[in-house]
Amino acid sequence: MATEKELRMRLAHIGINANNDMGARRIAEQFVQALGLSITETPISYFNGSLIEVMKENGRGVHGHIGLAVDDCEAALLHFAERGLTVAEETKRFDEDGHCIFAYFNEEIAGFVLHLIQE
Repeated sequence: MATEKELRMRLAHIGINANNDMGARRIAEQFVQALGLSITETPISYFNGSLIEVMKENGRGVHGHIGLAVDDCEAALLHFAERGLTVAEETKRFDEDGHCIFAYFNEEIAGFVLHLIQE
């Protein structure tokens, strides 16, 4: 079983669900005011720096998601599977060599789902 240190697991960002584009923009602007982080728009969300992602339409999880960066997504998937978490298979993304580099889990913790991103 891999350890946190071996996985180099770290917080990538917190994702917050909004009901629509206008609501997401409003939330992102509140983070600009509070934290001074710039806004970058993507097709599905607004990012405040790299710390906060505000989803334009309700995303996964009641409240949102917690993005965890890891060095090896596939090793991290095994690590979490050993702890009983299951992968939302339809969310997996792969690199050109067929290795998983992104995936959401199905389970919620306090209204947030976890997702992995390989960095």
